[in-house]
Amino acid sequence: MAGTPKRKGFLAKLAELLPLGRKRTADPTPAEKPAPAADPTPAAPAAPPFSLDQLARRLFHADNTAAALSDFATHVDKRLLKGEPVAPLEAFLAHALIDAGVNSNDVALPAMTIIRPRTSGLFYARVNEMEVPYLALLHVLGIEAALNAAHFITMFYGEEGPATEAEAWQFAHRVPASIISQMAEPTDADRRVHEALIAAEGNPDGEWAVRRFISLGIESFQLPWRLSARFRVNVAGGDVAFEADLTPLNLMWRRTSIDGVRVVPTTSEMQRRSATDYNTRLAFVLASCAFRASERIQRVWVAGTIDTAQYHSCLYSVCFDRERFLELDLSAISDPVGVLRAFDAVLDEQDGMLHRVQQSFTLDDARFCPPERFEAPEVSTRMLSEKHAHALGTASVSGLGIDETIHRTALAREISRHLGDSTAENVAAILELAENDSDPAVLSAAERTVQKLIAGTLEDDPLAIIGEFTEGDDLTSLAAHARTLLEAHELEAAAALLGAQLPQYDETYADGTSVVWRVYTTYVSRVLANRLGIDADKTVLLAPAAYLELLLMHSVSLYLLNRNEEALAVARRAHQVAPLEAQAQQHIVQCLDACGRTLEAVDELKDLLSHAHDAVSIGFGFYRMAYFQWKLGNVECAQACYLRALRFLPTVVTFVAPELQVMALQGQNRLEDISDAAIDKLLEEHGIPLAPTLQIAEIFSEAMRAALDAEIFPVAKSFLITLGTLNRDDVCFGVLRSLEDEPDR
Repeated sequence: MAGTPKRKGFLAKLAELLPLGRKRTADPTPAEKPAPAADPTPAAPAAPPFSLDQLARRLFHADNTAAALSDFATHVDKRLLKGEPVAPLEAFLAHALIDAGVNSNDVALPAMTIIRPRTSGLFYARVNEMEVPYLALLHVLGIEAALNAAHFITMFYGEEGPATEAEAWQFAHRVPASIISQMAEPTDADRRVHEALIAAEGNPDGEWAVRRFISLGIESFQLPWRLSARFRVNVAGGDVAFEADLTPLNLMWRRTSIDGVRVVPTTSEMQRRSATDYNTRLAFVLASCAFRASERIQRVWVAGTIDTAQYHSCLYSVCFDRERFLELDLSAISDPVGVLRAFDAVLDEQDGMLHRVQQSFTLDDARFCPPERFEAPEVSTRMLSEKHAHALGTASVSGLGIDETIHRTALAREISRHLGDSTAENVAAILELAENDSDPAVLSAAERTVQKLIAGTLEDDPLAIIGEFTEGDDLTSLAAHARTLLEAHELEAAAALLGAQLPQYDETYADGTSVVWRVYTTYVSRVLANRLGIDADKTVLLAPAAYLELLLMHSVSLYLLNRNEEALAVARRAHQVAPLEAQAQQHIVQCLDACGRTLEAVDELKDLLSHAHDAVSIGFGFYRMAYFQWKLGNVECAQACYLRALRFLPTVVTFVAPELQVMALQGQNRLEDISDAAIDKLLEEHGIPLAPTLQIAEIFSEAMRAALDAEIFPVAKSFLITLGTLNRDDVCFGVLRSLEDEPDR
């Protein structure tokens, strides 16, 4: 039975490992306490209490986190030098931070923020710079580890902390040896939690549930040093693969306590052996998590790698089989290197140190990443199971298609492989591959390309030929021309060109009684359209994306020329062609506002928010709704809309802040400390949908799981990217990163 990753199970193991400084028990009752002996020597002044949580709050709100950490360590060190009383945990943390390089002059520390993710409760140093020198990154990781060591000590000893700094260092050295114990046999409580997860996820052995379980585990593990691990999953094949970034040797603790009384420097040999012992134990933590994710997982592959400023190295790689791994007593592994060797691991350990080896697998291996997962939905002949068909709103994978150029592009790649050095060879290759194709767009592309080659207006260059075949049609050329005119602000010319040329395409892509033409810019919008039944009982054909672009450009050019009613009519046509694309509907709102039809604009925005599903459309939708509510005199509702817009699209703060200030100047009080529930109530009172609505959220969740479990990865990636921007959840991003890139074809 699988279980959830345990957060604190290793503390009990630590209590067994520590010969000194065991977890404190409650003081005896007053009746039990012996009378104090007379002591003429005055007691030493007690150290002021130290709270790690208070320090964490100061760091979180600090303008310069690196400076705040340096000030803390320096201040404590000076107090110690003066002989002033210092709490043992405070002294430990100050020295650990100094060893990590908080006061180092060799490289500047980057701007960072100290946070504590809910999944693990550990400290995480989020770097706020795009590029960081390797040495500075090591300092950051060391600082993070020092804070987490203090956190573990507090968990074990309680708020009072250890009796001495030596006890704290002794404890810090015991933590790495205990990390596997958190993956020991799950408790009944763990099983109940996991059963609840299964009920929520649907299929416990699907790609989604397994990947989410592993991603959650990586984010939840209680580890002294940060773990970064990439993974791949093939549930059907029974394989999971990890590449884990091992902890560098120079991050190992530089102080220790041999006897629990004195603090002494560690030797280089101690650091080597500590790094090897800890890094090899990580393999068992990861493998255990994968095996517990699903009983269908039969093999777990783990590679431990090191990246420095100069090189990338693999220090070990191993394949654990389920049968033998489950026989291990995870709470009693004293020689992790020996156990790895028993699994025929590729490793080279000498004098307590791991050396470079050849990695025995890669994350891109087909056994982990079957290439058929990235088959384009548009050309797929697969049928879906009843469950997946319901979740995705279509019985076939092709019913998820969004790109009408896929077949033409694939054929163009095939043509490129047969092109020669002469016009005759190239014409023959194109005709041979395209003449029997049933797609009218392919036949048109072939005819157009061949005619230009024969006429000499197209060079016998492979890139030019493929470009003409895929993008040389009249519609794409018209869009490029119109785009150029708009960029040059030649509005009259753009409006005239599009007004003259668009009617023929409006006729081509006009809806019939049983057939409709649609444009979808993402797989998410296609699935939502399927599930919402927007074109129920109709055959949906894919119109070119360039057609939608032409409609939007025409509407915009008319709007900028103050021809608002005409612009509105074209915008409505764009919305008809792309019913779930926010851009078209937002432009309808803009045109209605310009026409003075405020209430209609509000209704249009409500419709938009009723099916909005991504952060940009939701955030911008609430931002625009705030403007209209303010305009209608509904000030509190306007403020609630502004606050909800900020929740999904923080970047609108530059627009929201001045508008809220104007409200204040007009004597309209800003809502202070309003709860999310109060915001939602205000919106509901005005009939404004709480995007994403419950209906959209349920459809989204079902479809995302189904796309991943059915291994339709182009669709699954679209959902995960959208979800990641909505909730900014590390577990979700972990699942997204576990999806391999599309293989080269």
